Amino acid sequence: MPKCRRAIGVLLILVGLMAAPVCVAGTDGKDASGGAKATTAAAKAAEKPKEKAASNEDMLAAIEQLKGMIADQSRELEAQRTALRAQQEKMEAMERKVEKSETPTASAPASAVPAAAPPQNGEVKKIDDRLTQVETDFGAYKKANDGKVGRFGPFSFSGDARMRFEPFYGGGPVATQNPNRVRYRVRLRFNATAKFNDEFSGGFSLGSGDTNDPISTNQTLTNGFTRKPFFIDRAFIKYDPKWLHPFSMTVGKFGYTWYRTELTWDNDLNPEGFSESLTWKINNPVLERISLVAFQLPVIEVSTKPDTFIYGGQLQTNWKLGDYVKFGGYVGFTNYQNADALRAARAAATIGGSSNSNAASSNGSQYESKFGLLDVIGRLDFKTPWSRWPVMAQLDFVNNTRACRNLVNVPLANQTPCNPRDRSGYWTDLLFGRQQEKGDWQWGYSYIHIEREATVDAFNFSDLRVPTNVFNHRVVLNYQTYRNVQLGFTGLFGRPLVTTTTPTRESILKRLQFDVIYKF
Repeated sequence: MPKCRRAIGVLLILVGLMAAPVCVAGTDGKDASGGAKATTAAAKAAEKPKEKAASNEDMLAAIEQLKGMIADQSRELEAQRTALRAQQEKMEAMERKVEKSETPTASAPASAVPAAAPPQNGEVKKIDDRLTQVETDFGAYKKANDGKVGRFGPFSFSGDARMRFEPFYGGGPVATQNPNRVRYRVRLRFNATAKFNDEFSGGFSLGSGDTNDPISTNQTLTNGFTRKPFFIDRAFIKYDPKWLHPFSMTVGKFGYTWYRTELTWDNDLNPEGFSESLTWKINNPVLERISLVAFQLPVIEVSTKPDTFIYGGQLQTNWKLGDYVKFGGYVGFTNYQNADALRAARAAATIGGSSNSNAASSNGSQYESKFGLLDVIGRLDFKTPWSRWPVMAQLDFVNNTRACRNLVNVPLANQTPCNPRDRSGYWTDLLFGRQQEKGDWQWGYSYIHIEREATVDAFNFSDLRVPTNVFNHRVVLNYQTYRNVQLGFTGLFGRPLVTTTTPTRESILKRLQFDVIYKF
C-alpha cells in the first residue's frame, strides 16, 4: 500500500529529525584528508543551531503531513474493510453452497475462492495498530507541549479576565425610588503556584480592583481613562511535613482554608495570617474524611490601642450516603477580638467596601456588638444519570452569640438602638449543572436573609443591597461557550429588612450582571 509506506517513511523522517542532534558527521571521526576529530567536532558545533531550527520546523511540517496521511488512510481502510466484509460474505455463501452440493464438481467453486483474504485481514490489523500508535504518540506529544505553555520551572500559571455590564433599577424609599444607573466593570487575576519539594509549596496572585476594598477585585471603568491598579492579592507558603502526614500549615495572604459561603466571607477576600489543619481519611463506607482547621488572622495593628485580631476554627466531615449522594457537614466558630479598630477604620474610609450596616456608635468609631460567630453549614451533592447535570443544595446558618454586648463600652451619649435578637442569618443555595466543558449549562438560585448583627458588615458578600439587615434573591445562569470562555448572568433582587430600628420600607433593588469570562 503506497500511502502506508509513505506514512512509515514520514515516521522514519520524524524519528530521524528527533535524533538529529546526536548523530555524527562521519563513520570514523575524520575528514577526507585524514584530519583530526576536532575538525568534525567544530563542524558539528557550527551546525547545531541550524539543525535545531530546522529540526523544529521539519518536525512540525512532518506532523502536519502525517495528520493528513492518517486521515487519508483512515478513509482508505474503511473502504477496504467494506470490501473485505463483502468478500467474506461471498465466501460464506460459497461454503454453504458447497456443503449442500453432492456432485464431484462442487468443490470447484471452493477452490476458486481467493486465498488472500486472511493475509489481507492481518495486514489491515497491522495498519490499524500502527495508526493507533501514531495517534497515541501524537496526542502525547501535543499534551506535553500544551502543558509547557502554562509552566515555567516549578511554577504553574492560571488566571481569568472578566468584562461586566451592570445596570441597577429601583431601590430606595418607595415614594422616591433611586434613579436607574449603569456601570461597566473589569476584573483581571493572575495566579502562580509552585511545588518546591515534597513538603513545601506556595505561590502568589495579582488582582485588579480598589486597593482599599478587601472584598472586590472589580474595577469600574470611570475617572477619565485613568490607569487601573493591579496589586498583590495573594502571597503564601504551605508546609506539609512528611513526618506528620495529617498536618498542614499555610502562612501569608492565602485563599480560604476553611469551608464557608458569602454569608460570612466574600469570595474575593483573601485572609492574611496563619492557618493549620489536621486531616484524616477514614476507611469507612459512610464517613470518608474528618478535618480540623484553625486560623489566626491579624486584621489591624494599632500602636495606641489593642490590635484587631480574628481567631477561628472549624470541624469538617464528609459523608457518602450511597452511590449518588454525598454530604458535607461543617461547624465553625469565629471570634473577633477588639473589632472597634476595624469599625473606626471603615468610618474613616481607610478600609472601603460595602456600606456600614451593623449597629454603631453615633460617631462611627465603635461597634455596639461584639462578634462571636457560630457558623453551621450542610451541603448535599447529587449525582444524576446525566453527567452534565449534577445537583447541589446547601444551607448556611450563622448566629452572633455576642450581639449588642459592646454597648457597655460605648459612651451613653453616643449609643444608638441595638436589638440583641437581630443576630441570625441564613443562606440557601440550589444549583443545577456544571461549568467544565463546551456546551455546559448551569442554573442556580439563592435566598439570603441576614439580620443586623448576624455577621460583620466589612467582609461578607459585596453585591448585596446592604451587608446586613437585608434579604436578597439571587438567580444565576451560566453557559460554557468554549472550554475557556463563559457567558454569565446574575440577577440580585433585594431590600433592607423592615424592623423597629429600620421602619421605612424600601422598594426592591434590581441589580443585573452580564458577564463574559475568559480563563487561562
